[in-house]
Amino acid sequence: MWFFLNFIIRGFKHWEKIKELNMRALLAGFTLSALGLLLINIFNPMVMQWFSIVVFSIAIGLGEVIIRLNKTEMENSI
Repeated sequence: MWFFLNFIIRGFKHWEKIKELNMRALLAGFTLSALGLLLINIFNPMVMQWFSIVVFSIAIGLGEVIIRLNKTEMENSI
C-alpha cells in the first residue's frame, strides 16, 4: 500500500509540471483512478485479485515513465 500511496502523492506533485497536454491528461487520469481505487478497495479488495494487479502495475509504470520523461526534458533544456 505504501507503494500505491507513493504513486498517488508523486502523481499529484508532478501533475501540473508536465508540459505536454496528452501526457498531463494521462498522468491525471492514472493518479485520480488510483485514488478512486483506494476508496473502492475498502468494499471490494481488487488489489488482491490477480487480474487487477496487472492493470494497476501498468498504470503505475506508465505514470512513472511520464514523470521521468518530463524530468529529463527539463534537465536537457537547461
